[in-house]
Amino acid sequence: MDAVKMTRGWKKELKKMQKKGQDIPDFYWSFRFEGDLFDTEKEWVELQPMLSARGYDLRPRYCPGWVGKWATGWSLFGKSMWHYADSYPSVADHLMDATRHRDGLAVMIKRVVLRKPHNELRVCQVFADPHIASLPQNHCLRLLDIVDIPNNPRECLIVLPLLQRFDIRPFETVGEAIEFFQQMFSGLEFMHASNVAHRDICSRNVMMYSPRMFPDGTCAFRPGRTPDPPFDLARYQSRRHVQCRYYFIDFGHSTSFESFADRRPVLTPRGQYRDAPEFNDTPCDGFKLDIWCLGKLIHDEFTSRHPAALNFMQTIVRSMMDDDPDARPTAADCKRLLDSALAGIDTDTYAIALDPPHDSHVDSGSSLYPSRKRKRNGNDDGIWRAPLFE
Repeated sequence: MDAVKMTRGWKKELKKMQKKGQDIPDFYWSFRFEGDLFDTEKEWVELQPMLSARGYDLRPRYCPGWVGKWATGWSLFGKSMWHYADSYPSVADHLMDATRHRDGLAVMIKRVVLRKPHNELRVCQVFADPHIASLPQNHCLRLLDIVDIPNNPRECLIVLPLLQRFDIRPFETVGEAIEFFQQMFSGLEFMHASNVAHRDICSRNVMMYSPRMFPDGTCAFRPGRTPDPPFDLARYQSRRHVQCRYYFIDFGHSTSFESFADRRPVLTPRGQYRDAPEFNDTPCDGFKLDIWCLGKLIHDEFTSRHPAALNFMQTIVRSMMDDDPDARPTAADCKRLLDSALAGIDTDTYAIALDPPHDSHVDSGSSLYPSRKRKRNGNDDGIWRAPLFE
């Protein structure tokens, strides 16, 4: 970004404001520049009217004619620009948080490329059918809408539910971690059975949907914080007292095949875990790569941090991260290995603490894990049906 050009642009705009009768002091010019829109953000401003007509509200920052609240003379004294919600940009250039008109659902709008070997839209459409999306074993984030970009045949916008990082708050007990493992193994088995290989499973590409975790809500662009300034840590409830559903997201590196027989090695770009044995610039089996990557995630985020409490996972993780892709278990094998390991664990193990809450923002609940098989919302099987976000 050329700061000199941006400064000149803002000076021209401020002079127009002065012509309208607004007396703006000189020091305001440099202060106002701190909150300027990035060039990539201006592209979203251009799309805002079209998205609004389609049924999606963007934040005031991305509405045409926006001027930051801190830009008025009275607010320059005593308050930082960062005290205002509209001073915060989106989390990434190609992502935009928004609200759906008809029901207030928080969504994420993503700009995706259509013409490349790994077509994210095509993979998302595999799991977009309501009958597939509602299956409890499906843990692929659901595609809600597709929006064409005017005069741009190379890209489109996809609308997805707004989720939280899976580790936005700590896993406090072994039972909470086990539920995560079960959902991930079940979800990966389902994904692979649908002949889709993710190819970039990592901590950044696993998210969580848990509307009850933050009773007072949380900020879309500052996750884990209160929705409004001054963005303090949001009050939350532990996982064992609310429903949490984990999702695989970001299918930008993914490949889908028509059938099992059609599967073949494909050259894939390097993902977040760049030390995967397959990343050697040769075509690889994306399904076996997924096993290694999920094993790496569990190792880095769980078993290496809690080796004693999660000892039952060590053998499974080692087999998943075998340097020889052919020696790794399949997704279905991983699920069976986990079920077998859990069969030898008593109920008390589920209540062993991992990371107890360290601050006053957590709501204490009643019991930890009264049993392995719990009932939720009257479902005898203990399964939380996948929300359709409709």
